[in-house]
Amino acid sequence: MYEYKTLNRNIKNENALYECLNAIGILENLNWKSMFDYYIDCLHIYANGPSVDEKNIAMLLKEKGYSKCTDLKKFTGYALIRRGNHFYALIQKEKDLFQYGIVNPIYLKTYDEYEIYRKDFNYTYYDQKKWYENPDKRKQADFNFRNLNPNGKFVGDCTIRALAFGLDINWHEALDLLSKQAYKLNEIHLNHKDVVEKVLLKHDFSSYKHFPVKMTCKEFCKKMDTMFNDEIILVYAGNFHITALKKEYYHYQIQDSWDCSNEIAGDFFVKKKEIKKEENYLERIIIHPTYGEGIIYNQDEKKLSITFNDKDVILLLDWVLKHCEIL
Repeated sequence: MYEYKTLNRNIKNENALYECLNAIGILENLNWKSMFDYYIDCLHIYANGPSVDEKNIAMLLKEKGYSKCTDLKKFTGYALIRRGNHFYALIQKEKDLFQYGIVNPIYLKTYDEYEIYRKDFNYTYYDQKKWYENPDKRKQADFNFRNLNPNGKFVGDCTIRALAFGLDINWHEALDLLSKQAYKLNEIHLNHKDVVEKVLLKHDFSSYKHFPVKMTCKEFCKKMDTMFNDEIILVYAGNFHITALKKEYYHYQIQDSWDCSNEIAGDFFVKKKEIKKEENYLERIIIHPTYGEGIIYNQDEKKLSITFNDKDVILLLDWVLKHCEIL
């Protein structure tokens, strides 16, 4: 017998990962918040990316102690069933077997094979691995190798790595920011664009649409050289990747674990530059991008009066701090 049951009715894009979490939660009488938190904890331990559903399903089954059952004749009690990309909680009640899940199995293809998993109570759960940052840095003209994955893995965690670089935090802190926002949005995929954008906008990033003319990320870096100074930039590269850019040696470089310089640049986000103001700039030397060297001879709350050779100019303080160098 089949009965529809879901831990979170607000999740719309149900998939294999969600159905696996849902079925385990039903079997173990856990609510959605408990299952979601457990999933995030496992990502921290394994340093997996949120894009690799099959790896994460295997991780969840292993860490929850489920192993494949081969002798179905001895089956009693409860189990987890996988049929294609769909998961069900199988519970025996007296002489009847009930399947709880999201998709009615009568609509599935008849040739989808069954996999049955039973709880292994002798399983030894994971030991916490050391979190560390990979120190390897290999510089190229438009690409600087940086892998912020704490276990040095090359997995589908580009969103976590880009966010970590953009906010100058570690991989685990970035994962927590994404997971909290995803939970609020009832989104199972932490790298969903809505999740990423909400997190970035909360942390002083400005959002920009892609340019009307297609350009590679390599060309995009050169374009950014003419538009921004030292701001951190996150840009979507191709269809499924996001990467970070930082200006090094007067040129924006891709900061990533793989070179996506030939991918097409899409929408991007720019970190608002923090401007530190001092109380007194009088008698300071200033280097202006057009007028060259000058001296500040007067100052009020918002403006500076500067003499360049024989020319006096009044400039806004915020503009000067952003575009000029004060010695």
